[in-house]
Amino acid sequence: SSFISATLAESDRNEVLAASYYMRALENDPQNLFIAEKAFFQLVTAGQIVYAAEIAPSLLDTNSIAPLAHLVLATKALKMRDSVTILHHAAEVKKTSIGYLFAPLMQAWAHAINHDRAAAIDALSELKGNPAIVSIAEAHKAYILDYMGEIESADSAYKALISSQSMASLQPIAAYGDFLYRNHLDQRARDMFAQEIKNNNNNMFLHREAQRHMLGIGPTLPVSKPDGALAHFYFRMATEGYRERPDLLTLFYGRLAEYLSPASEDIKLLLGELLTKLDRPAAAARAYAPIPQDSTAAQAAFLRQIEALQEAQNYEAAEILLRREILKQPKDTRLLALLADLYRVQGNCDQAIPYYNQIINSYDRPQPIQWFNYFARGSCYELEGNWSLGEVDLLMSLQLAPENAMVLNYLGYSWLSREIKLDQARKLIVKAAQKEPENGSIIDSLGWVQYKMKDFTAAVETLERSIKLSPGNSTISDHLGDAYWKVGRLREARFEWRHALASAESDKEIERIKLKMIYGLMKD
Repeated sequence: SSFISATLAESDRNEVLAASYYMRALENDPQNLFIAEKAFFQLVTAGQIVYAAEIAPSLLDTNSIAPLAHLVLATKALKMRDSVTILHHAAEVKKTSIGYLFAPLMQAWAHAINHDRAAAIDALSELKGNPAIVSIAEAHKAYILDYMGEIESADSAYKALISSQSMASLQPIAAYGDFLYRNHLDQRARDMFAQEIKNNNNNMFLHREAQRHMLGIGPTLPVSKPDGALAHFYFRMATEGYRERPDLLTLFYGRLAEYLSPASEDIKLLLGELLTKLDRPAAAARAYAPIPQDSTAAQAAFLRQIEALQEAQNYEAAEILLRREILKQPKDTRLLALLADLYRVQGNCDQAIPYYNQIINSYDRPQPIQWFNYFARGSCYELEGNWSLGEVDLLMSLQLAPENAMVLNYLGYSWLSREIKLDQARKLIVKAAQKEPENGSIIDSLGWVQYKMKDFTAAVETLERSIKLSPGNSTISDHLGDAYWKVGRLREARFEWRHALASAESDKEIERIKLKMIYGLMKD
C-alpha cells in the first residue's frame, strides 16, 4: 500500500510525499532495489540529499543508478571535508559516462582539502577538450590556490583567467574581487569590479557582487571553498540543462548545488524556474519561499512564488502572502492586480472588482497600460450578470488595446452569444483569428460566427480545426456537435456532445447537453 501511494504521489508530481511513501515501503522490504532506486530519485528531486545518501550505498552495484549514487556520496563527503571518501567515489564515477567532468574536479578538491597542491593541479590537468572545459579547469585552479592560501599564485591565476576572455561564466570575476577584499586590497578590488562591469555591459550580477562587498556582506557564493566551488559547478550544469532541455537530471544537479550552498539565492531562483518548467508548481513555490525579503532577488522570487502557487491551485496560500504584502504596501498596484486576478480566476468576482476599481481609479485617465485591468473588470461584470457595465469596460479595453486578440475575441464572442451586434462581432473575431490563427479558442469563436450566420459547412471545417488546436475543450466539442447536426452528421454530433458532457460543470449545462443528446437540435 505504501508503494502504491508513492506511485500515485509521484504521478501527481508531489516528490516530497512520494519520497515519504517510498521510504516507508523500503522499510518493509529493505532488499528491494527497485523501491530503493525509486526512493533515491524522489529524495534527490525533493532536495533531501542527506536521506538519499543513506540509500545510495545499496545502489552502488546497480548499472543504471550507480553513477548518481556515487556522485551523491562524493558530494556529501566533500561537504564533510572527507577526502578519503571523496577520492573513493570519484574513482568510481570516473568509470562512467559522466566521469570525464565530475571525477577530476572531485579529485582536485579532495587533494586540496589534504593541502596537496601538486596532486590537485595534476587532477585538473585531465580536463582537456573544448575551451569551455579548459576554462572550468582554469577557474578551479584559481579557486584551489586561493583556498590553499597561496596568495601570489592565486592572484596570477585569477588575472590570467579573467584576461583570457575564455571564462565559462562571470563567477571568476566575482571570486577575484572577493579574493582581493579578503587580502585587504580594497582599492584594487573596486577598480577591478568597475572595469569588468564596464567590459560586460553593466552586468547586474557583477553590480550585485561589487555592492555586497562594499556593504561588507561578502560574495553570494564563496567558490574559494570546496562546497562553494562544486555548488557553482552543479549550478552551471543545471543552468545549461535548463536552457537546452530541462529534465530530472538537470533537477538532480540543481538539488546537489542547493545541498552544498543552501543559502544561495541564485540556486533557489534556478530551482524555482526549473521546477516550473518540469510542471511541479508546488515544489517551485517551496523553492522560492526561503529567499529573504531584504534580498535583491526578493521581488522576483515573490512574484514567481505567487505564480507557482496559482498554478498549483493553492489559492489560499497565495492570498495569505499577497494580503500580508499589501498591508506593507497598500498602494502597490502590481500587488493589488495580483490579488484581484487571484480572486477572478477562482470566480470570486465580487472580491476582485473592488481591487480593479482601486487600480483603475489610481490613474487620472485611462492609459494603454491599463487595458488588462479594464478587460478583467469587464469580464467580471459579465460573469456577475451585469452586462451593461461589462460591455463598457470591454469597449474601453478595446480602445486601449485595439490589436489585442484576446480582447477582440472576448468582446466579439460576448456579443455573439447574446445575438447582438452580430456584424461587429464577426469583424472582431475575424481580426482576432487573423492575429492568432493557432489559438483554438479564437478559431472556435470564428466557427461559431459561421454557425450563427448559418454557413454550417464552413462552421464544421473551422470547428474541426479548432478541436485539433485545443483537444478536450468542452465548449468546442459542444459547438462542433451542433455544427455536425446541422449538416446531417448525427452520430458524430452525439459523439461530440458526449465529450462535452464529460467536462460540463454546471447542472444547467449538463441538462442542456443531455437534452440535445436525446432529442437533437430543434429545427429553425
